[in-house]
Amino acid sequence: MLRERARRLAMDISPLRESRPFRDVFVARTVSVFGIGMLAVALPVQVYAMTGSTVHVGAVASATGFALLAGFLWGGVLADRHDRRKLMLRARVFAGIGFALLTLNAFLPSPSLAALYVLAAWDGLATGISVTALLAARPRSCAPTSSSRRAR
Repeated sequence: MLRERARRLAMDISPLRESRPFRDVFVARTVSVFGIGMLAVALPVQVYAMTGSTVHVGAVASATGFALLAGFLWGGVLADRHDRRKLMLRARVFAGIGFALLTLNAFLPSPSLAALYVLAAWDGLATGISVTALLAARPRSCAPTSSSRRAR
């Protein structure tokens, strides 16, 4: 009885076992969320450490926000016209390149503030596109597979 209650309360991870496309999206999104979270903390800290100005911190956040909005708008069009999985992958690779460039900039003897603005916008654009494609692709990738339908 207790075991049955625990089984009902436990999270169903069968989609991760049964669906490779779902598993791929799940793993990629998990890695992406961690990267985005680290960027959300590291970028303002670096900008403030470089400038001592909260105005610059806000301006970099605004650059990310405006690019994110543009990415949402453009990503919707792209998600309707192209394969959503490939679009998500390409957008996250694009963001990964931006993360690498931010890392390189951070290790320079005197990091460029202009590069931080450009790369913050770069990441906002990539994130907007990938989130839009992810939201459009979710119903298809989460649909039960034929093997999971038979198991029910």
